[in-house]
Amino acid sequence: SHGFSFDISKRRNSIGVIYNNGFTGDNLGVYGKIRYPIWKQLSLRFYGSYHNYERYMIDISENATSYSAGLQYQLKNSFIRAELQGVANNVMKNDVRGFLQYIYSFNL
Repeated sequence: SHGFSFDISKRRNSIGVIYNNGFTGDNLGVYGKIRYPIWKQLSLRFYGSYHNYERYMIDISENATSYSAGLQYQLKNSFIRAELQGVANNVMKNDVRGFLQYIYSFNL
C-alpha cells in the first residue's frame, strides 16, 4: 500500500488532498478541518471530506462524503472530545453517530 497527503494549515485550520492505493484499490480525496476556540480550554471542531474509491476486486467506483462537528475540552495532560459524525455513500445513504473520546498524554 502506498499513499501521500498534502496539507495546508494556518493556525488551527487546514485543507488537504489525500491519495492511497493498495491491493484493494485507490482512494483519492479532499478534506478540511476547522477548530474555533470558544474559551482557552474549549473549542468547536468541524471536519469534512469527499473521496472517490476505486475497488479492483469487485469493480466498484463510488464517492463518499464524511463530516463531523463537535467540542473539545483541553485539560493539563489530556483532552475530551465529543462529536456528531456522519457518512454518506452508496452503501450507507446517511449514517450518523455520536463519538466520545478521552486522550491522556504520558510525559516520560
